[in-house]
Amino acid sequence: MSLPILDRWSNAVNNHNAEEVLSLYNEGAVLVATFSPNPLNTTEAIRSYFENFLSNPGAGVKFNMDSINKQEIAENIIVLSGIYTFLKEDDGNTVEVPARFTYVVDESSEGQIIHHHSSQLP
Repeated sequence: MSLPILDRWSNAVNNHNAEEVLSLYNEGAVLVATFSPNPLNTTEAIRSYFENFLSNPGAGVKFNMDSINKQEIAENIIVLSGIYTFLKEDDGNTVEVPARFTYVVDESSEGQIIHHHSSQLP
């Protein structure tokens, strides 16, 4: 299954490119982020979140491609859900944080991600 938006998002995260990550989010996007207690619903809040996360030298993400489910909701609107693992460094050690995700994506838009929910696996 080819999922260009997930490829672009993970490449931007893994290359620590906060501006590229941010460019993938729609102007009115909401991010319910893995490492934030509150929903982020402004461009500046989403930028700040990714700048903070990507400042960790070991920051990255790996998608579990076998877990991904794609649902077509309407013309050009899809929902992607599944499991990914965030990577970060803590005292020089790599820490893996498994999480579940849901993206609502408008494939016809420049900033395709309308909504992104991510939470650590229990």
